[in-house]
Amino acid sequence: IRDRFKRGKSTLLNALLEAPVLPTGMIPVTSVVTEIRWGPEPGVHVGFQDGASLAAALPDLGGFVSESGNPGNRKGVQRVEVALPAPVLEGGLVLVDTPGIGSMDAGATDRAYAFLPRVDAALVVLSPDPPVGEAEGTYLRALLEHTPHLVFVLNKVDLFPEEAWREAVAFNRTALARVQGGSPDEVDLIPVSAARAVSGEDEGLE
Repeated sequence: IRDRFKRGKSTLLNALLEAPVLPTGMIPVTSVVTEIRWGPEPGVHVGFQDGASLAAALPDLGGFVSESGNPGNRKGVQRVEVALPAPVLEGGLVLVDTPGIGSMDAGATDRAYAFLPRVDAALVVLSPDPPVGEAEGTYLRALLEHTPHLVFVLNKVDLFPEEAWREAVAFNRTALARVQGGSPDEVDLIPVSAARAVSGEDEGLE
């Protein structure tokens, strides 16, 4: 799952996992690529760039993957794997939370790009404001070199009047079609509210 920073991808993943697993917040949060796969018991495995590793409890995850707990990845984390007995993971699906692109931490953007060769399918998270820009376009073109399987989500629709987010859907479909070399009618952009889904106010997303 990938996006520009602060589009709500970690919140969306928490909604899909039906649990507050990944740290979220008002500032750019995710600093390290985090893989979430099925396991009978919740747990965290941290691998470091120097070859060391350790096991941690799920509540300690933010200390390794968040910008506040590990600013600029100063702890030298190479990868983090989370085990979770979540229904969505039972069939072998592995969800991956990547750093957002375009934040002040250039290293986070580099880590997001470095993961691209391992992507089988991408859930690309956008928001009504700001719309798709050049940073996303460049990233999507790089992503398309590795997989044609892209699903687009317009998150945070709960924060805007319906007329505004529907206008954003139309604009972003046109921009995404330009990147993909197709027609806006061929772009499936799904409006969701991950925050509402997490809070239980309503289903929030398909």
